[in-house]
Amino acid sequence: ASMSSQRIVQALREEGIYNRPLGNVIYLMCGPMTSPAKCSKLLGKLSQQLDSFMDSNGCSKSCPVMAC
Repeated sequence: ASMSSQRIVQALREEGIYNRPLGNVIYLMCGPMTSPAKCSKLLGKLSQQLDSFMDSNGCSKSCPVMAC
């Protein structure tokens, strides 16, 4: 995994979110009985981490994360 994705993966793990990096993709590890509401919360936290990463690297919201 890239160094960029490792920062995001670690931040998510610190929040108790199981995830796995594979190249420039981060997979969230949800159980088969995870409710849609819980999935939405997990995606929201991932979105927050991506926004934080982009802000800390001087990226605009319109640029691809890996391009920064």
